[in-house]
Amino acid sequence: MLKTTLEMVAGHAEGQLGLCMYFHLLGKVHRRHQVSADMFEQWRDTLIQAAAEFNPRCDAQTRGAWEYVIDYAVSTMHQRFRAEAAQPSGA
Repeated sequence: MLKTTLEMVAGHAEGQLGLCMYFHLLGKVHRRHQVSADMFEQWRDTLIQAAAEFNPRCDAQTRGAWEYVIDYAVSTMHQRFRAEAAQPSGA
């Protein structure tokens, strides 16, 4: 599961259209299920920690790269999350 998630956030950062759409959808779904926005940050921190913990070769540069791509995925989800929040109820 961790490997798949990391592959997905990396693919999203590379601009793979299906994954870009997927992370937008995740933001929308999380908003509709009333998940709080701060949970994205907790997911981010936990995912970065897991990536470093399970990769013995994870140095500062590698960790920085993971932070970059995971932050991009979180930003995409937040963008859609905020857009959903701005829509009137029932829209």
